[in-house]
Amino acid sequence: MTKQSKYADWMEVSVYNALLGALKADGSDFAKYSPLEGSRFRGEGQCGMTIHCCSANGPRGFVAIPESIVMRDTNALFVNLYMPSTVETMIPASDRKVTLIQQTSYPESGGVKMTVEVDSEQEFALNLRIPEWSRQTEIKVNGTLVNNVTAGTFKEIKRVWKSGDRIEAEFDFRGRVLAENHHIALMRGPIVYARDIRFDDGFIDQAGNFAGDQNGYIELKAVSKKPDGIWMAVTADMVLGTTLDGEAAKARPVCFCDFASAGSTWDLSSYYRVWLRQVMDVR
Repeated sequence: MTKQSKYADWMEVSVYNALLGALKADGSDFAKYSPLEGSRFRGEGQCGMTIHCCSANGPRGFVAIPESIVMRDTNALFVNLYMPSTVETMIPASDRKVTLIQQTSYPESGGVKMTVEVDSEQEFALNLRIPEWSRQTEIKVNGTLVNNVTAGTFKEIKRVWKSGDRIEAEFDFRGRVLAENHHIALMRGPIVYARDIRFDDGFIDQAGNFAGDQNGYIELKAVSKKPDGIWMAVTADMVLGTTLDGEAAKARPVCFCDFASAGSTWDLSSYYRVWLRQVMDVR
């Protein structure tokens, strides 16, 4: 309705973190609360029933996802969400069918490949959402680089489309450090990360600082062996504790998992934390 990509940006963050995080691992229920630290649990029954409003309304969020992947205007398509999908729609101005096929492992990685299929050649605008966090984005159409790609906007690609035309997009999936009120947190793409005690790599409430922070970006390394029930896991170098000198102040890799996986046991065995207290050097 507004053609402002920021709304799709926040919808994506909600889908991959809040919505997936509320869903129980076996799909049987939705957590009443998904706090940014602690654990998750089932809500109490309401109105004399065993069910509660989260269980009733949670599935509606998942139904809304496919409806929102691609939207259309009179002579344009808007790609809001990136995920493996095949979307068939009509261009109202021409009343012709268009199929858009996405192949990707997003949000595990930032690469997306799209194929356009049309009944016959037709001109329309394909608008790709460039997330506000993707400061370095590369887009190619049939191998040719597209210029003037700006974060936080839809990139309009208006041309005569033919069946088999291919779009390749590579989004900026560097680790990002968020800082607020003497606390720090970690994101990568649309994914919020959290420490989880299942990694058994130290006291997760311990204060610390990220090491190698370069203008809010840090290097993340994938974790090959993950605890059960965790989708994505990375390590980030951190200096933990309030000792600022000597051996204790050396950086070491610390494990993080995606917010949807954090706390997925729904008990204290997967206690987790998103915002970490930041060590302040008062010297």
